[in-house]
Amino acid sequence: MIEPLFRCPGQQIRPFSHSVGISARCCSLPLQRVMTDFGADHAFGKVPKKLQEHYGIEMPVSTIRTVTENHGQQMNSQRESSTLPVVTGCQQQIVEIDGCMLPIVTTRTDKGDKRKKKILHWKEARLALAHEEGNITPKFDATFGGSVDDAGHSLLNCAVTAGLGINTQIHGVGDGATWIADQMKKRFGSQASYLVDFYHVCEYLGGASKICAANDEKKLDGCSGKTLKEQ
Repeated sequence: MIEPLFRCPGQQIRPFSHSVGISARCCSLPLQRVMTDFGADHAFGKVPKKLQEHYGIEMPVSTIRTVTENHGQQMNSQRESSTLPVVTGCQQQIVEIDGCMLPIVTTRTDKGDKRKKKILHWKEARLALAHEEGNITPKFDATFGGSVDDAGHSLLNCAVTAGLGINTQIHGVGDGATWIADQMKKRFGSQASYLVDFYHVCEYLGGASKICAANDEKKLDGCSGKTLKEQ
């Protein structure tokens, strides 16, 4: 495009660039948002086609990757700066955090057929959520391959975003993993309580029945009339 320039002694004025907030080889904030949105959901190599299809914009993969990763780093920095607020906050929150192992494939960089040099390893992804009691829209955060302290901080971020305050009571629920209970205590202190959910209680009792009732794992419970596994 042709852009008019205004010159004066020791200064160059670019009205168009100033008004739209962009400069040469720069992307506007709305365009960065679109690229980051696509880049977070799809492989970087597929994003140019989607940009062309939905917005009629041509953009190289390298720029899309740079912009997406830059915004990801900024989000991570903002997340790490979260602290327990000093406002009153909501009355009650329900929070939960859990993790699972995901398979990751990497390729060695040495020469040769890369198809034969793929390495499979595992990383743990941990998802956290929090919402005010009665609110059906939870706040999410996640970590991938980080420590349990990183996961605990992500849970704190969710709680802060959901309206956590100094008077908020935290009701945590989960599978009873020690690291989760430790993070609940570390992040929220006396404001939090932690409860093992019914499904996992049943699962643990079912596993314990092999030892507690080794000769009759399906021994009926006198109160409910159900087997130990069914409870």
